[in-house]
Amino acid sequence: MRLAIGGGVLHSTIHPEGSGNEAKLSGSGLALDFGFGGAVADGFIIGGRMQIAQASDPDVEIAGDKRGTSGSLEMGGLQFFADIYPWPRGGFHVLAGFGPGFLSYDPTPDNSTHREEMDASSASGYSATVGAGWEGWVSSQWGIGGMLNLNWGRFSDTVNIRTYDAAGNSTTMYDSKSTLTAFAPNITFTATFN
Repeated sequence: MRLAIGGGVLHSTIHPEGSGNEAKLSGSGLALDFGFGGAVADGFIIGGRMQIAQASDPDVEIAGDKRGTSGSLEMGGLQFFADIYPWPRGGFHVLAGFGPGFLSYDPTPDNSTHREEMDASSASGYSATVGAGWEGWVSSQWGIGGMLNLNWGRFSDTVNIRTYDAAGNSTTMYDSKSTLTAFAPNITFTATFN
């Protein structure tokens, strides 16, 4: 079992399926990871994991018009993973994961009284991760360390991007059936129970 928390960045490019301009959303924030699996051979672990990358107050850019937002952008996935320790008694390991995923954007500030379901956009698709890390033993069954993960995703749905001004008035910047790609590198602190 591995628990991980850290931070990173999240970049998403939104490609309209018809005519129109690409949109880009990007920001930084929290990264979380939870995985559970078992050894099928010495140093070779397979299992399932959940990963989430979040960006608070992401910037949105459409046709050269770049604005800050006060909402949130999230990418996550449920993945089958393989984690390999090339030297089973050493701490270095590499990970690869793949499975269904989602990308969501909510432009509404957390402290706003104006919250409508229509404001949020969510797209489904798949996510993939490759990562590398190192762990050191702190007890007979627990290891702690750090990990660098590179997360990708590809999603499809109708995307609505709104921004809000200080008075709470919204402006629709983008509304189109789209294909979305996302990239989220992050660094996490890990705690693994063996």
